Amino acid sequence: MVEHVKKVSLIFFFAGLGGLLRQLVVLQFGDIGLLGCNYVAVYGLVYSTHHLFHSKSISPSLKVGLSVGFFGGLSTIAPIFMALATALEQGDWWRLIGLMVCHILGGYLVALLANSRALKREEG
Repeated sequence: MVEHVKKVSLIFFFAGLGGLLRQLVVLQFGDIGLLGCNYVAVYGLVYSTHHLFHSKSISPSLKVGLSVGFFGGLSTIAPIFMALATALEQGDWWRLIGLMVCHILGGYLVALLANSRALKREEG
């Protein structure tokens, strides 16, 4: 029970940090900031899942807090949908298409890059 409360508390704490960081970056840089946050979150989650989270020195509660909380808070999908909806409402088709391609295809490519880097680190 104590471990469960610890995990949930860390998820909330790190989600708050990730969400706050994302909001500050988006306020400063707009769509590019949102895209950057998502790329950092995807890379961080994929890389840490392969490499960092295999470490026995990191507690399971901290692993869950960082992966679900921080990276989840940093990359939450609601702001992406808001950006897409705004572009759609404004009839800005190029922005809409660009956002969709960058977030979906770009996120996939970033995940592949992180996976490749993590696997190389494990081999070397």
